[in-house]
Amino acid sequence: MIDRSLDKDNIQIDPETFAASVVSGDTRRAEEDELTYIKRQMRLYLGAIYRAQDFNTVAKETNKKLRDEQLNRLLGKLVERRY
Repeated sequence: MIDRSLDKDNIQIDPETFAASVVSGDTRRAEEDELTYIKRQMRLYLGAIYRAQDFNTVAKETNKKLRDEQLNRLLGKLVERRY
């Protein structure tokens, strides 16, 4: 479900695996007919996929921003020591 192969600090969630996990944890309610249950399962699945994709986007952008800030601080320190 979580892929760390690209970068040890960059966490990415596999949207399809995440969505399948969310749906598998949901049980049919006693008062629910089959069609209502299936529609709810589809909403859960699609919602989970979109949330995982949003998480991946935010995590990637945040990681890049943090890396850029760390690089700028490091370069600033190097410049300070040089002069």
